[in-house]
Amino acid sequence: MEEKIFFESDGIKITNTILVVGNEVYAVSKITSFRVAEEPIGNIGTGVTFLVGVVLLAYSLLFGILVLCGMLFYLYKKSPIYKFLITTSSGETTVFATQDKLLVDGMVSGLSDAFI
Repeated sequence: MEEKIFFESDGIKITNTILVVGNEVYAVSKITSFRVAEEPIGNIGTGVTFLVGVVLLAYSLLFGILVLCGMLFYLYKKSPIYKFLITTSSGETTVFATQDKLLVDGMVSGLSDAFI
């Protein structure tokens, strides 16, 4: 059976027989399922910064507004992290994580095609 490439980009290659991510090689036949998990943008730091900004509003309107605007700009610019996970008989493994949604969508499409 001839190897057919379904996806290839940025050190990732998906064929009808293998999934290659960097130096790791996985047999497609051993993959029972896969999924993408999105890591949320907010974290404890943004919550603390928000509270500090609100407290500073009481003392200094200008400084409090600057802190809140800075935090909102940070949240606006920060992209979520997309994790590509596969499940084998050994359990679930994160094989790749990126902020590039198009790359992860290509991996999903490629591995879906390889399963067929």
